[in-house]
Amino acid sequence: MYPNISTSPAYKERCQLIDSYEGKTPIDDRYFAAIYELDEDDDYMDKSCWIKSNPLFAEFPTIMKKLESDFENALKDPQKLQLFLTKNLNIWLAQDALVSYLDFEEWKKCQVEKIDFEGKEVVVGIDLSKSLLLYIVIYIEKFGELGGSLMSKIIPS
Repeated sequence: MYPNISTSPAYKERCQLIDSYEGKTPIDDRYFAAIYELDEDDDYMDKSCWIKSNPLFAEFPTIMKKLESDFENALKDPQKLQLFLTKNLNIWLAQDALVSYLDFEEWKKCQVEKIDFEGKEVVVGIDLSKSLLLYIVIYIEKFGELGGSLMSKIIPS
């Protein structure tokens, strides 16, 4: 798949190498690694930062022009943008999916700790994910004389 912080052995190795470079762990003198990526606080929209992820951009202006054009096209399509960010700017994804259709912070606002089912007639539905730690539990509660239903709570992971 694509560079991903949760599943990639390369990301784990990158973190170990950075720890070595920062003096947190011993350096293996037999091992050479060059890590070219944007700093955490860099804005990928700022093209002047791109040289950090690929120093050759400065040496070959024609490559830079093509990348700028590719970037402008990628801004119109979230999937292409994620591919551009990972393949051209060495930005790691935080998930397996190429495109996230949900804002995780909005998702988390729906979370509840406990639901009181006592004395209620409910139907519970669970949607589990195979590849992400993302799932949802919903329940529909019967109410009124006609037995209508109401989705009452969403419990995100």
